Amino acid sequence: MADATVVEFDTAGAAADERLVREYLLSARDRLLSTDACERCGFLRYGHDPGRPGGQVRLHLRGEVDLLVAAERDRWDELVEEGLAHSWREVGPDDDTETFGPRGDALVDDLQFLATAMARPLYEEYADLTDLAPVDTYPDDGPVPAGWWTLLHFVSNHRALTAREEVDASFQAVRNRLLSLGARDPTQAERKIESLQDDLDDLRAEIESTRE
Repeated sequence: MADATVVEFDTAGAAADERLVREYLLSARDRLLSTDACERCGFLRYGHDPGRPGGQVRLHLRGEVDLLVAAERDRWDELVEEGLAHSWREVGPDDDTETFGPRGDALVDDLQFLATAMARPLYEEYADLTDLAPVDTYPDDGPVPAGWWTLLHFVSNHRALTAREEVDASFQAVRNRLLSLGARDPTQAERKIESLQDDLDDLRAEIESTRE
């Protein structure tokens, strides 16, 4: 079984996270994966989290991690000197077994690496789509909004999810994010839940109107 570790890069914020990804992590991922020592390489960004001071990108490595860290640590020092990161530190592997269970933790681990691979085109050939609005990119256009949710819908299509399954997946995502928001700001989470309840009431009325 491959060893695992995580390297955290602290940055100035969301924009600095993206710059670090574009100017270092994309090419570093290619370089590391081309070696026999690296089995998997991925990264996740956290600077967009309003509850976090500054930004952070976490680099996830699987393989002969001592060799990988030794090969890159001088470059990581240079990133700090160049201002692309405030600091870096190796924090060891994640362990979310208590949260997801053993098999769930392994699955989440796989999905994090898959997410990095899937996101890469957004930084390159689809860079113009990085400014997609969460729901409605062009609110003055047609009656059905087009935005980030649309991409998630198309990804669900490729997994052949039914409408009910997609609703279940979306609701779990909503539940997870509301719990995260509630841990930081319960009042804001409660207000969002109330807003969603109003939206669901409106949606029920809209669906019922189609029966008339």
